[in-house]
Amino acid sequence: MSIDGNYNLEKGNLFDEIYCYISNLLVLELHLHRPRVILPKLKQLILNVGAWQDSCYLALTPVVSACPNLRIFTIQLIWFAPEMIIRKMKKLNMPTHQHLEVVEIRGYYGRTSDLELAMHFMRIGVALKKLVIDPKSPNARRLTKEDKIKEEDAARCCAHQHLKPITPVGLELVIL
Repeated sequence: MSIDGNYNLEKGNLFDEIYCYISNLLVLELHLHRPRVILPKLKQLILNVGAWQDSCYLALTPVVSACPNLRIFTIQLIWFAPEMIIRKMKKLNMPTHQHLEVVEIRGYYGRTSDLELAMHFMRIGVALKKLVIDPKSPNARRLTKEDKIKEEDAARCCAHQHLKPITPVGLELVIL
């Protein structure tokens, strides 16, 4: 099921619409702000998130904790104004996730916030087998093909430089 819109989950208007299906969902794609819900049967979650500058996206990670049987998590960062800002890394203390096997970060740009997300899932994913880093992003900026290729190559380089040395043994790091 794919849902796009401006819903306030605390008021429940989204779930009023899909209530009869929610307990049986196996795959859910949300285009929402701060969803707060428990989805015990959900196996795959895809979040599409608007991204500006070097905003921290760790606030979205509790969604993964709300899905205790989640196996595959994909976050698509849709860039409007990516900036490389030097700032201190943030760390979120979250419980480990027992079933998460694959995390895919699409729109990886190489900023501190991208690294924070990758490191967070390396830290909490007890069963994590694969971390996929994809620098391609359906960004809202207009770039020439050459500039887009340069940005993607730079993001790949950052991912190799920052993530390869800290990737735990047994975790497959895939940089597309």
